[in-house]
Formats: sequence, structure tokens, C-alpha cells
Amino acid sequence: MEGEIIAVIPARAGSRRVPGKNIRAIEGQPLIVFSIKAAKYCRDIQRIIVSTNDRDVSAIAEKENVEVMWRPDELATEHTSTLDVLKDVYFRLKKDSSPEYVILLQPTSPLRRKDLISEGLKLIRSDNKASCLLAVFETRFFTGHIRNGYWFGDYPQGTRTQDIEPSFVPCGSLYIYRPKETIEKNSALGEHALPLIENHPENVNIDYEKDFEKCRCVFERNKELYQYLLE
Repeated sequence: MEGEIIAVIPARAGSRRVPGKNIRAIEGQPLIVFSIKAAKYCRDIQRIIVSTNDRDVSAIAEKENVEVMWRPDELATEHTSTLDVLKDVYFRLKKDSSPEYVILLQPTSPLRRKDLISEGLKLIRSDNKASCLLAVFETRFFTGHIRNGYWFGDYPQGTRTQDIEPSFVPCGSLYIYRPKETIEKNSALGEHALPLIENHPENVNIDYEKDFEKCRCVFERNKELYQYLLE
């Protein structure tokens, strides 16, 4: 169906750094459910699809009444790119429909404010040139490089942090694709990636065991923002 908006939540089995992380509980709820509930909260999304090779993840997704697309073994390794997963989902769907937007919600970035997805959709819809949209946060670091065993700053000594040119890092919490400009062209972001700037201190990516504790702390500090994800 033309104009359809789908959300894809990739959740494979076999994480080496944090075994079973997609079903680990935060605030008594499996990690992947945070992304499912964020997708459900956005009324613009017509379909929510969990791409997985994990039967426990599949059972949780089915309990939440969202679709499960079983991922082939060759796309369930630690070397599989997110783009390859999106291509698998998109081209399987394309046999019957042609989604206008594909929204990627990574379960490892579970904390999203209520209006993040709808705000992202509004922003990319207002920019016909944009191939995709991604949430980013701003950083300012006094960086340097090492030459002949010694460190040299990239900025003059005494440079204030606020005078450093900012860099912008992907949050991991939201990507919205125009598939004809990205997925169909085998391009992760396309030619014109539109940024949606988010708050750095609230950003959480769960890549290591210690990140679960950070996530719990951020949730506790910002319950008014994230409580809807438990409802």
C-alpha cells in the first residue's frame, strides 16, 4: 500500500557482549518492549515488525500483538549490517506493498520521549530533499592526535569548550528512511540525511553490561518523559 509507514525493530539472538540483552528487564519490562510501545504510541505507524531469529523475542513480540518476520541465518550474525536487515524486511514486504517510510527503532536505545517519532515524521515530510532522518546529539570535545608517541591538541591551549566546533553523533534511537532514496539504492543514509537534535545526557545505548545501570538511572531521573513506555 502506497503511503504506508512501517516500524522495524531488529532483535537477533547471540549478542556476545551482553547475552540475551533484548529480553533483559528494565523496570520489570523486557528491553525490546520499550521500542514496541514507542512504535505503538505513534498513530502514524500502520505496521510494527520485529525482525528476529530468537524464539524468546518472537514470543514477546507476539504477546505484544506485533508482527514477527523470521530472519534468515545469514542475516543473524554479528557481522550483519542494519541496512541488510532493513533490505530483507523491505523487499519481502514490497511483494505486496510499497512503504513510503521505514522507521528503524533499535531496542538497544530504549528511551524515547513521547513525541520523538511523530516529530521526526513531521520534519522529514516537510523536507522533500531529505533521503532519511536520524536523531543526533551534540558533543564538544577537546580532541587531539598522537605523533611520534606524544599527544598534540587539535586546538590551541586555552581554547574554551564552547568555542570548539560541535560534532553530532547518532543517538541510535530513531532513523526514518525514504526507502526509494536509501534501501532500494543500497545506501544506509542516502544523499541528504536530515538531523533531529536530541539531548545528550538522556541518550542511552545499551552495548555493554554497565549500560543497563545507566539506562535505569536515566529512566529514574526522567520518569515524566518515559513512564508511558511502561503503560
